[in-house]
Amino acid sequence: MMKKILNLFKQAWFLSLLGILLLSVVIYYVVPFIFEEENTTLATLSAIAVLFIAWLIYLVISLLGVRKKNEAILDNLKDDVVERDVQQEAVDDELDILRDRLSTAVNELKSRRMKHGSGESRYLYQLPWYIIIGPPASGKTTLLKNSNLKTALSEEYGRDSVKGVGGTRHCDWWFTEDAVLLDTAGRYTTQDSNDTDNKAWLGFLKMLQGSRERRPLNGIIIAISMEDLLTSKSIHEHAAEIRKRLQEIYEQFNLKLPVYLTFTKMDLLSGFAEYFDGMEKQSRDQVWGTTFTDNNKAIKNPLKILQDELNLLEEMLKDKTLIKLEKEVDLERRKKLYAFPEQFATVKNSVNQFVNEVFSPSRYQHNIFFRGVYFTSAEQTGNPIDKLLANLAHTFGFQQANQIPNHRRGKSYFINNLLHNVVFEEAELAGLNPAYERKQKLIQWGVLGGAVLAVLTGSGLWFTSYAKNDSTIEQLNQNTMTFKDSTLKHTDGSDIVGVLNILNSAAALFNPDESFMATLGLSQQEKLKQQAKISYRNALEAKLLPQVIYALETKLQRLNAKLKSQNSQKVTLSHENLTLFQALKSYLILRPHQDKRYKDNHALLNTLVQSHWKEEYNALLSPKALKQLSGHLTVLLAQKPSLAKNKLSLKGSLVKNARSILARMNMSEIIYAQLKADIKLSKNLPDFVLDGVRGRVNNADRYFIRASGKPLDEGVLGLYTYKGSVQVRTKSLKKVKIFLKDAWVLDADIDSKPATESNSTIDDTLRYKRVSADVLRLYMREYIQVWDEFLLDIKLIMPTDLEDTTAKLADFLQGNSPLKQFVVAVADETWLSKPTKGAEAVAEEAQKELVKKAGKLGQLANKAIGDKALSELTKLQNDEVSPHFKNIRRLGKENSSDYKRIVIKRFTMLNRKLQDLEYAEGADRQKKILRVEKSLDKFKKAVNARPAKPITAWMLELRKTIIEILDGKVSNSTNKSWKSGVYANYKAKIKGKYPAGGSSRNAIPMGDFAEFFGPDGLLETYFKENLKDSINQEGAVWAAKEGSISQVSANALSQLQRADKIKKAFFPAGSATPKIKLFVKPFITDINITRMTFTMGGKEIKYEEGGLLEPTQMEWPGSNPYIGLNVTYVDGTTATLAKAESEWSLVEFVRKGGMRKSGGSSYKLGFAGVSFKLRAASSDNIISGIKELKRFKCPENLVE
Repeated sequence: MMKKILNLFKQAWFLSLLGILLLSVVIYYVVPFIFEEENTTLATLSAIAVLFIAWLIYLVISLLGVRKKNEAILDNLKDDVVERDVQQEAVDDELDILRDRLSTAVNELKSRRMKHGSGESRYLYQLPWYIIIGPPASGKTTLLKNSNLKTALSEEYGRDSVKGVGGTRHCDWWFTEDAVLLDTAGRYTTQDSNDTDNKAWLGFLKMLQGSRERRPLNGIIIAISMEDLLTSKSIHEHAAEIRKRLQEIYEQFNLKLPVYLTFTKMDLLSGFAEYFDGMEKQSRDQVWGTTFTDNNKAIKNPLKILQDELNLLEEMLKDKTLIKLEKEVDLERRKKLYAFPEQFATVKNSVNQFVNEVFSPSRYQHNIFFRGVYFTSAEQTGNPIDKLLANLAHTFGFQQANQIPNHRRGKSYFINNLLHNVVFEEAELAGLNPAYERKQKLIQWGVLGGAVLAVLTGSGLWFTSYAKNDSTIEQLNQNTMTFKDSTLKHTDGSDIVGVLNILNSAAALFNPDESFMATLGLSQQEKLKQQAKISYRNALEAKLLPQVIYALETKLQRLNAKLKSQNSQKVTLSHENLTLFQALKSYLILRPHQDKRYKDNHALLNTLVQSHWKEEYNALLSPKALKQLSGHLTVLLAQKPSLAKNKLSLKGSLVKNARSILARMNMSEIIYAQLKADIKLSKNLPDFVLDGVRGRVNNADRYFIRASGKPLDEGVLGLYTYKGSVQVRTKSLKKVKIFLKDAWVLDADIDSKPATESNSTIDDTLRYKRVSADVLRLYMREYIQVWDEFLLDIKLIMPTDLEDTTAKLADFLQGNSPLKQFVVAVADETWLSKPTKGAEAVAEEAQKELVKKAGKLGQLANKAIGDKALSELTKLQNDEVSPHFKNIRRLGKENSSDYKRIVIKRFTMLNRKLQDLEYAEGADRQKKILRVEKSLDKFKKAVNARPAKPITAWMLELRKTIIEILDGKVSNSTNKSWKSGVYANYKAKIKGKYPAGGSSRNAIPMGDFAEFFGPDGLLETYFKENLKDSINQEGAVWAAKEGSISQVSANALSQLQRADKIKKAFFPAGSATPKIKLFVKPFITDINITRMTFTMGGKEIKYEEGGLLEPTQMEWPGSNPYIGLNVTYVDGTTATLAKAESEWSLVEFVRKGGMRKSGGSSYKLGFAGVSFKLRAASSDNIISGIKELKRFKCPENLVE
């Protein structure tokens, strides 16, 4: 099934059908898009129908043309038969039968189409045609018969060809499903009767050219018998004749045709049958020969490329000889089989000579397209030729024995795939007739040029006629007719330039062109003027009104998207909120039955649309064009445009989305947005800044900086100062009154009611009170946000060194210091609840507005609500701003105890200690550093007790900076004293010596070891005096204490902790010299040992065969540092298994025994036949100390 589908895509008619369908889809969708204002359905379908009809006509014409050419070929064949029959002098009964068969076959083939291998049905004219030439008896017909060709008339006339009579009786026509093959007689090749055969041959070629002018043939097959090649003395003549025939074909057709050279009857080569006898049919069907891959080389130097290919074929035969010999048992056949590759080698020269004579290039002749050489065998009849024996007989003069003739049933070798897979697959290699192609191109260009000329001529005549008859009317009525014909079509929002041009043209119709040419004939000026006025009015509503709606919808869509993306739950207050409200109100008043609201708000609509156009089209339109557009807009809005008349409608989803976003804001947020916009324009509210003319801090740039990089003369907007808060509280009441009238914009229920003045109710009064309070609440929350962001952005400039630190601390201790000025200024602006006359004014204004708004009913409501409800508007003592900044207000108020405690007291103490430290040296300096650390800790606790933004962060940052400054100074001093004392002693007496490193021959003297590691030694003394208070020794790993000025590196801490373990292991209970007590228990692991003596510190452990060994407490170094292990074996021999005599004998002994962990604080040692278990008598493990001693590396610097 899949193969059929794939074959379908190879059919020309199906591919053209796909093209027609694709073009139809384009027409169906593109035509309505081009002609937007017309109903083009019928025209589109008609165009598609015409397209399909034209395609069907083309298919029929093409089919008839191909069929006509097919019939012409067959008629020529039949007519040629009749003409030559008349000239035949004697026609016997057999020729009559052949003539009848040929005539019947031709009539049958006229209506029959061949089923090609790809599945496509084609006429004979469309199939590839091949001609087969060769000397007589060269096996041409036999080759075709054994090629498994399926002939077109196989059911009627069998599998053989349709034979010609008369002049064509020597040419067999093979009409197969894959190709048409012309099996020519051998005399056409040799032309024994020169004049007659040559004329017949050339006439035959002309007939082919007349029948298939574009490509008469697709290829040429040359058949040469192996018998002719090996035995015929006239092979050179055959080669010359074949070369002539090829030249005549090339000359006649004037195109390049591939030539396939086939050597037949290969079975006559001795050993062929024996060599290939065992092959299966599939193997016999394959091709034996070569197809040249490089066509250029095959044409220019055929002999060179052929020699290489024949050598490869010979090598392949030789490679398979041994395999075939193993399968053959008959001795005589084995001989022939073995000699076959050599037999093949003997014919190579003949083949090369033949090819050279036929295909060698010449500058005076056509170069033949030599495609390949192939070897075949069909029937295996006749006597084999032994070329080797023939050469030997000729050389030595003896008689050659006769070969045994073939008597087997014939099998075809290497034929079937030659035609099907090689020749027929390369049908398109043949060239095309250049003259025919030129003629076809001339015809095509001629037709195309004629069509273009016809179109241009018709268009010119049409345009001239149109211009002469309609130029005057078109100039005056262009816009009018455009709007009338397009049924006032809505213009896309992006085409503002086109709309402006149309409107300018429509407005210009009031002054039509009254030139001489325009007044000729029956003048229609007056009628056109009236039509122009109507057209202009229609143009405004048809073209500009959609632009107005588009502008509002664009603004709504953008604002909806922006505000929706900000927060899905709560919309952030911004100018966009107010603009969204105004745009929605302007959008809604365009609806029907909104006359009163339109009258009140159409000026806002005009302003919003013009503002949008200026933003959107500032780069596209000039100021003059924008002014023209504004003039058209003013005229349009004065006309009260109708949506229904122009078939326009508002987008309910857009209104719904805007209302949903504004509903999350509520009315108070919209009022607040408008309020902010108005107050920001006020010039009576200066901004709060630290530096500059109105700066609140003297020399602020010396002490403060902004993290964002903004300048200090840019601060908090005046809206968010105390003065700004007074204005907000006053003006908010008026804004609430104005905006309550526009509640219908947000509320769909209110909007559904008629837009008329209505009496106020108690609900209106309550709503007025609630909205007013909400507006103030929004303001206070934003007030807090603005000041939090500002204070977070202000940073204290940190000192760079100790001198700068003391100078800045001294400045901050002044009575009117920059720090004090900053705290006072911030506290003053963030205390909104301080009593002023402004609050009383706000309350009075609120009550007047309520009474005026509510009338009599409102007065009743006022009594019902009472003074408590009204006080919510002015009750700012409990506002959100003042409590939020209470801590900084405590610092900023006059005589603030917090400021004295945190800043004055702590800065004074810290500054005094830093000044003392500046001139301190040695041990005194270290003590003063510790005092500074303690002072900084107290400073930190005081600051954290009552955090106040940003003062707390500044103080902590200042503390950190002071620590870093001191750390740099202390680090240099610490490293210097460490290097000159501890490290210098380590380098001279400990480093690289045993057991800390190196070999036992270079050991550390015990006195030097005790001096460095021992209690009150050099290392411990330095640690107690300089590092103890700044290092936390409680955890498993030592670490520097938080806030310590001198931060010892992690590596140094690790080595100090290791040194502490060494001290505790070698100097238990504060011993001045190394003294170690161990529990030692030996184990005899060799049964041949009868006695054992272990000696350490002057004490022995002895073992006799059969005795028991218990843990024994021993001391090192004791009275004698010697350690030894001696054993006696069962044969009486003795041996010393271990011995250590140096000061570090215990370390040597432990390391020789391969110390390893046994569990808990125990370790195992092992020697040849004796092992030990050691356990320290004290809690500080000696074995662990030995390990740490080897790992200890005294750091060169303590602080990195």
